[in-house]
Amino acid sequence: MLRRILGLDHFTGRHMAGVMVLFFGTIISVNLTMAFLATKSWTGLVVPNSYVASQHFDGDVALRRAQDDLGWHPRLQYQGDRLEVEIAGPDGAPISDLSVLAGLGRPTHEGEDRSLTLIAGEGEGGYQAAVALKPGFWDATLTISGQDGAEWEGRWRIWVDAGS
Repeated sequence: MLRRILGLDHFTGRHMAGVMVLFFGTIISVNLTMAFLATKSWTGLVVPNSYVASQHFDGDVALRRAQDDLGWHPRLQYQGDRLEVEIAGPDGAPISDLSVLAGLGRPTHEGEDRSLTLIAGEGEGGYQAAVALKPGFWDATLTISGQDGAEWEGRWRIWVDAGS
């Protein structure tokens, strides 16, 4: 029936060759397009060389334990074009006189990365910075330094609504 509609009286070897070229041509063109798009996006690498990074594992664990011993408990939130961080100590009381740096970036690409210095707000233990973020997921890295040289680092993934 289809042969009559298309005006084909006989299905020849040339027709089959055309079908094969179209079939494999479609698959190859889709694969090439996907490979091209993959090379233009984020590589997924967190460290350039995972073997070298693994050699520092024990030191990293010691730093995390020292960080946990500080007992600092930051709470990060983004609302109204403002990044806000409240930091409480081991007793739950707010901590002042800290230096707070924030690194913000998209999880999938590096084009919108930015660094911020948060300034102490009006309340005790509150730090803030004005920043307009586009909607979507963002990774936030906080580096908090005390007057005595103590350091704390943490990472969050935050979601920014279109209405924020």
